This record gives sequence, C-alpha cells and structure tokens, in this order.
Amino acid sequence: MNKKFTTFLASAMLVSAFSVGTVAAYVGATAPAEEAASQLRAAVTVEKNQTVLFKTGEGTYLAAGNEDAEFGKFASVKPDEEAGFTLSELNQAMWTVSAVKNTLGETLYSFMNKATGLTFAVDPALAVASDKKDEAKEVTLGGSATEWVVKGTTLVSYVDGKKFVYLAQSGNKTILVKAESVGEDAVKIEFDKEGIPSAMSLAAADLNTLLQSVSAEGSFSLAMTPNVSKGNTNHMTATALTAENVMEGEGEDAVPTGYVNLKVADKKYVVVDTVYYKATEDPDLLQFGYDELNADKRETGSYQFKFTYNAQKNELYAQVKKVAYQLTATSGKGTEFAKEIKEKNDNSSWFVKKDYTLVNGTQATAEDKYIYMANLAGNIVLTVNTDRTDENCYTGEGEEKVLKEGVNISEKLQRTKITLGTQFTNLVPTTLANGVYMIQFKAGGSDRSELKGTYALANLAGSFGWAKQAERQDFNHMPAAQWVVTKNGVSSTSSIKIQNREFNDKAKEGVYPDVSIPENAQLYAVKDSKDVFFYTKEGNKTVADTVSFVAIKDAKDLKQGYRYVSEDSAMVQTYVFNYLHGLALDKYLYTPAGKGSIVRVNENGDKTNFRLVVVAKNDNYGVGDSLVRNVYQIKNDNGYLTYDSKAKKYVIGSTPTNFFLKENNCIDGKHYYALVEAVIREYTITGEDEIYLPAYNGFKSTDKIKNEKGEDVAIPTLEKDKKTPLFDKDGNYLVKDNSTIKKAFVYTANKDTKKIELSEINIAEANQTSKSDDAQKGLKVSVDDNTLDLTQGSTKDKFENGADREIRTSAFAVVTDNSPLYRRFNNAVLNESETADSLFFVEKIRKEYLMDEWNKNLTDKKVDYAGIWNKEKADGKLAFIVDTA
Repeated sequence: MNKKFTTFLASAMLVSAFSVGTVAAYVGATAPAEEAASQLRAAVTVEKNQTVLFKTGEGTYLAAGNEDAEFGKFASVKPDEEAGFTLSELNQAMWTVSAVKNTLGETLYSFMNKATGLTFAVDPALAVASDKKDEAKEVTLGGSATEWVVKGTTLVSYVDGKKFVYLAQSGNKTILVKAESVGEDAVKIEFDKEGIPSAMSLAAADLNTLLQSVSAEGSFSLAMTPNVSKGNTNHMTATALTAENVMEGEGEDAVPTGYVNLKVADKKYVVVDTVYYKATEDPDLLQFGYDELNADKRETGSYQFKFTYNAQKNELYAQVKKVAYQLTATSGKGTEFAKEIKEKNDNSSWFVKKDYTLVNGTQATAEDKYIYMANLAGNIVLTVNTDRTDENCYTGEGEEKVLKEGVNISEKLQRTKITLGTQFTNLVPTTLANGVYMIQFKAGGSDRSELKGTYALANLAGSFGWAKQAERQDFNHMPAAQWVVTKNGVSSTSSIKIQNREFNDKAKEGVYPDVSIPENAQLYAVKDSKDVFFYTKEGNKTVADTVSFVAIKDAKDLKQGYRYVSEDSAMVQTYVFNYLHGLALDKYLYTPAGKGSIVRVNENGDKTNFRLVVVAKNDNYGVGDSLVRNVYQIKNDNGYLTYDSKAKKYVIGSTPTNFFLKENNCIDGKHYYALVEAVIREYTITGEDEIYLPAYNGFKSTDKIKNEKGEDVAIPTLEKDKKTPLFDKDGNYLVKDNSTIKKAFVYTANKDTKKIELSEINIAEANQTSKSDDAQKGLKVSVDDNTLDLTQGSTKDKFENGADREIRTSAFAVVTDNSPLYRRFNNAVLNESETADSLFFVEKIRKEYLMDEWNKNLTDKKVDYAGIWNKEKADGKLAFIVDTA
C-alpha cells in the first residue's frame, strides 16, 4: 500500500483537544520565527471534512477505544504489514477534521474520532508540570480543550496565557503536560492522509455491522446520491438488506469468494433482472428486481455483488459478478434462431437451458460491472454499466483491461455516490459531581436480576457485597456503604474516581471485589432516566452495570458511622447499653458487682452504667484520612469489659479491651452500635532501644520498684522483640489502619531529668504499612440468644461463607445514663431534710451537726472547711446534697 505522509502534525496519542485559551499569547511572545512558522503551516495541508490518520511511530497510529470499558480511552493501532488495516482498526484510527479556522495568523484544528464520535478533546484540569508526570492521571477523550495549534512536531492547546497543554507519555499512560515549551516527552504524530485505504473489500459481516460500527450483525441500508427519479424503484435502497457471503468449496473447506447476496424480506434477494429499460442511451441497460435465490432461468452471478469501501472518501463501490444479456440471433439466422428458441430452449430468450448449446444464436455476458445510475432523457434509473457506458474509464483489452488512473468511480462509473449509514456508538458519556453517594444496583450486563434495588457496601470485616438496606438501618450513617466520587477533570463527560469511603484501599486490580465497582469509570447516560451505567469486569467478562448514585445526607458530618464521645463528656458521663432486639427494645447490659462478673443482657430491664474511656482520640481513617472516630475502653467501678478465653464470654476484668462503637442500625434517629475490637499500632523493640512500659509514665528511670520477690530493682526497659503501643503527642493510642501518621511517640527517659515521658520516635520505623481492615481484629461482641451472655463473634458476616460466619450483628444504643446524680433518702422518715435532695448529718453520740466551719480561727479565705457543733451555731446552713455518681 502506498503511504504518503504529508505532515508531522502532532501530538500525542490519544485524546481530544483543548480550548484555545489565548492564541494571542502564542502569536505574540511565543510565536516561532516567521520563516519557521510559515514552513510549519505549509506542511499542514488538511482541510475541513478530510479524514486523516495520526501516525505515532513506524506503522503505529493513535486511536480511540470504542468497545465496552475501553470506550473513550486512547489506544495504539498497528495494522498488519501485508494485509493492512482491519475495518475495526481503521475506524478507531481515523480522525475527521471537524473545524479549521484562523486566529491572528494561526490555524486552529478540531477533530472527531470516527469510531466513537468523540471530539479530540482533553481536560486541561488533568495537566501537570513536566517534572510531576508521576502524579498525573491518565487522560481520556473529553474536555474543554478542543482546538489545536501545530507546534514543532506536536499539537498544543493554549489554556493560560503563554502556557499550553500537550500529550505526553508516562510509562504506559498517556497524560497531559502543561508548559511554555514542548518537551522531549511529547507524543509525536504525523498527519497521514494517503495511508487511509481507498479500496477495502467488504464481507457480509462488514455490511451487516454497518462497517463494524455495531457489535451484532443485523440489516443495513444503502443510500445513493443522486437516486432514481420519483416513481421509479431503486431495489438496492428501497428496503433494508442483509448480506450473505457467497462461499466457494464445501463444508469446512468453504471460503468466501468476496461476493455477497443481498437478502430482503420474504426470503427474496436483489437480482439484476432479465428486462431492459427502453432507453436511448444504451439498448442493453438492465433493470433490477427481487426474486428467490438462484431461481430458474436466472444467471447465478446476477445475485452476487462485490462491495469495495473507499475510506478516504467514505463511499462504497458496488459491482455485479456476472450479468447475462438477452439471446441474439447469429447474423442471417433470425428465422432459425426463433424456431430454435421456441422448440429447443423452452421458449426462453434470456437463459440457455442446461446441457444445451445454441446453434443459431449467442448470449453476451459481462463480469464485475459497476452499478450505474442512468439518465434516460431525464428519467433516472438504476442499472448496470455496459461496455459502451464505461468504455472511457478503462484502458487495455481482455485480461489487460484496467481502470485508468485517477478515474472517480462514483462520478464516472456509478454516476452516484453510495454510502452506508453507520452507528458507531449510541453511548452518551456523562459524569457526576464530586460528592459522597450510595450506589444502588438497577440492572446488570449479566443475569443478576436478584440484585435489583440492593446497595454496594462493605461488612464489618471490609468484605464487599450487594445488600438491601434493612428496615432498621440507614446507610446515610454508615461510611462502609458510602462511595466518594471525584471527577477526573472538570468537563461534562469527565471520567470519575470511585472509592469506598471507609475501606478505600480494598480494590484489587482497579475493581472492588464482589461488587465489581471500578476505581475509575466512564459513566454513560441511560435514556429517559437519571440512572447511569459503566463497564466493569465480572470474572473474565466485561459487563455493563446500570446503577443509581444516591447522594448522602449530611456528608459533611465526618464523625458519622461511629459513636463519638469527647474526652470531656467521657470524664463526667456514664452510659447504659440498650440492646436492639426484634421483640423488645427495653433490655440493657447488666453485670453484678465484682470483677470476674459475666456481662449479659438482663431480661428484667436491669442495667449497669459504664464509662467510656477514650484511648484513641480523633483517629483519622477512610478516603483522604478525612473521617474521625475514637477508640474506647468500656469501664465500670470494678473493671473493664474484656473477653475471658476460658469462660468464652465477656466479663468485667482488670485487662482492658479496646473497642470501636460502629453504627449498624438506626430506629427513628436512635443509633445502635456494634462493639468491634480495635487494634492499636505497635512498635517492636530493637536491641538498642531503651523504651518503658506506659505504666511507668511519670516515674524516673532511677526509681526503684519491687519485683516479684519483693526486692527493690531499677525500673526495667522493654526487652528486644517485645512490643509497645504507639501513641500520639497527648498519650492516646494510634490505631492500626491505612491512615498516614506524621508523628509517633513511645515512653523513654528524659536524658536530663531522667523522667519517663513521651518522646518522638523515628516515623520511618514506627509507620507500618497497614490496611483499612487491620484496624479491627475481626472480632465483635455478640449476644447469645439462649443465655443472653456476651460472647465473641466474627465480623465476617453476611458476605462470607466460612465456618465463623455470623449473619446477625448484635447492636447497642449507647445512651447517657439519666439516673439521678444524687442518692435519694427517705427524708420524711428521718425528719432530717430541707428538700427532697438534701440531708442533715448528725454525730451519733453527742448529737452535734456537720456544718460550715464558723470559727474564725479555723477558717480560710480560699477554702471552706466543714466543722461540727451544736445545731444553733449553723445559722441555718445544715443541709448537704450528697453526690454518689
């Protein structure tokens, strides 16, 4: 194939085009020298409506993906060196010049990709400086930059004064670079017009897929300009057609001949008929018709058509394999010929009977003649060329006969331009505003109708699945059921980045497992609906999932999803744990007094109040470390809620357990939380470390303590390979998750004062690579339905199938204890009270009363002391309120 490259145009493999910004800056301060500029412009000869290839290297071309998940992405096409382009490859690689204009002496070009219908446009918001290419996102078709200026061997689009954007390569990604000069990283291409094939043979599949513009074969329609006159029938354009390959050979050895039959309705086919037009231009102009395939007394070749596609001009050429003309008498044999036709040839003047040879006549045929739009004295009809109508278009005779160079087939031979309507894509790219959403399943590319109406979310363990929102749930409060959407740019068709709000690091190979939500997706509009769809991977298949993005209420509340109690509130408030059960909502956690007591749900409504001890404050987690949660130890007067591995139950013990209070249910605004065991970051002691247990905070390293034998020994440091928790600067634990920690502290001895206190540790040593689900141990508090005791359950619920799967999650409302702060006595009986909340204190033997000290020798300006004396000395100030909280 002769490939003449007429330019070096530009740029980069992929994408679209930028708005020109300010060309004045280009023409003024940064324009090339006049001579160089004129040479540059002279080399670019493309015009509006022309189609070109963008050559990026030897035999490679810039293309646009047009199938499923690759739609709108940039691709590279390399045709076979001998066979050339396939039709599908060619469609992807062809760009039509949609606009050309001149501004201040510069030529601005706009292009449209044939396969996708997308403008060669990009989003300037995705551009980075040339020294930050590693940070750049992959660029795709779509954006506000749609006009390009040739600069050197690339295309640029001015976006900010003297600055422009151009396409560059970063690893396997095509990106945008913003600069004032073109770097060596720019993707270079040439305009290649002549490389576009002008003669591609079309098979049945090419026609039935509208030149490979749709994925499934169907029917197609041809258009001809000009067409036949009103009142005449064009049998090739009057109805939809289906092409069938004409095969040669039998069975598995059959191969296409390059010709097709054109099927219409009622099992009939287009055929060159055995009727002449009554004409003055040529007496042998044949009409067309419809008939059953290979009907009797018809030439088989008159059903067979060869179609050739001129991609440069986007037009088709149609030839008929063979036509047979009416039988004619041999010179001087007219009478004998008529008799022979009647008696020996079944009275047929168009077809020679099988196994019979004419004696007094002949039949002329013609092969591979182009169809022909004949003008018969103003009456335009469709026919087939004859030797007389096309004689000026050929040179040579017999097998040497060839088309003359430069003959315009549409104008000189066919006298009509044939086109085939294409539908390269019915996809309408769209985008979504930045925000936080729930993703609801509407329809899938595979048989997943049972998922309709469900939402994508992660369970307590960070495993993903689709689930309905239960009657007593509100996904607006659960970050694991929420997805953060970030536009990749600012255009109306920008692709989006999708991240689970809590478990944002759980995607695998760019897709969140089991829900098949891609980390980056191009959204497409659903006609007459607010729903959208995207392409994703399901196993080895690419499927289209239709979903609805539902905006989250109160997305700005960064503490939602976990019970948040401030340190100040935790110091003064006590809480009761109200158990959520389908049959009763008035049951609470309760424990008898004393350590080692089992903690259970009391069926009688008795309750124990607990304090929440904040041990990890304002732990950042989720997308961008933006969400906030606390870790608590749950304490009452006798100890902490902890798990007894021997009893296999939660009890009140001396060793605290750290908990997240994670929302699982909501009833009329009342939130119920799962008690999920939390994991704290730890540091492993090396041989050179001198680190102390947190229990020695405030001691001096020179202090002595008693060992197990009662001996005085120095405060020990932790031994090698032992672990110590990591703390923030305030002494709060650091949670083990995927958040970034900037500083970490451990307990060491101050070199000067010898006091054991928090000191910063090398962050590189302290910062482990952790996952979002490392923050919890996979364990939660569960209520035994039979005994109502608290047992240890697995967070591997609903989306898991293992042996430790637990479908139902026990949840508790953590409610401020509203019991009276002051003990109530039966003061009416005592007769020692002023109010219901007050009490007089009387010494038992001498019957003297407790009162404010009145003796001036025993008082202080800053401190009020209590004294004891006779009742009348109190001056009425005898009543005390007793706080037993």
